[in-house]
Amino acid sequence: MTSKEYLMQYKQLTTDINTALDAALVVQDEMKKQAQLGDYEGVDSKQRQLSQLLISVHQMSDTRREIYLRIATVPDTRQRQILELRYISGFSWNEISAMLFTDKRWILRQHLKALEEFDHQKPLDVIGKTW
Repeated sequence: MTSKEYLMQYKQLTTDINTALDAALVVQDEMKKQAQLGDYEGVDSKQRQLSQLLISVHQMSDTRREIYLRIATVPDTRQRQILELRYISGFSWNEISAMLFTDKRWILRQHLKALEEFDHQKPLDVIGKTW
């Protein structure tokens, strides 16, 4: 996986986390209904389903946090800002250029330099800690 592909996961992970949390709420409501009906086997099944959803959310959240922290370790402030605006906030190149009052070509060159810096980072240097 390239650095760009790795960074692009952030936005999809956000969507996937929200989808999983919505599904968890539905499962929780179904579990309550089954409990009211006395269907305890159904409750157990829904509890297992809910647990799996929450484990998935936790794993996706960890990956998102890892991406964010890896971006935070890029030493050049402007390059780091470009990566945050592009991959965390989801802005287009034209929007980033306008926000930073800079030529789009300069933004793209800085982006390439930032990706090169990102490639030279040791993965998980700042992530291996317990939160």
